[in-house]
Amino acid sequence: MIQLKEIKSKEYMKGTRAFRAQLYVYIGMIGFTAICSVPAYFYYMKYKAPTTQKKREDEEEDRRQRLEQLYHIQEDIAKKMELKKKESII
Repeated sequence: MIQLKEIKSKEYMKGTRAFRAQLYVYIGMIGFTAICSVPAYFYYMKYKAPTTQKKREDEEEDRRQRLEQLYHIQEDIAKKMELKKKESII
């Protein structure tokens, strides 16, 4: 009987050691990810984010210019249509 209890306790300890080791590995992975991601975040905010903001502003400016061009083209077409209507009336 004594041997059976010793064997069970050894197996139980093996299981808890494995669980504890796995837990340490997961905690280490989370810590490593956090340690690596913090400098990456600051690098992104310092160097990459301003360029993306500038690109976004440039795209918005281009969009505005295209809309203005389309608006002027529509005005020109409307004026030509009015002239044609006046000519057809005369």
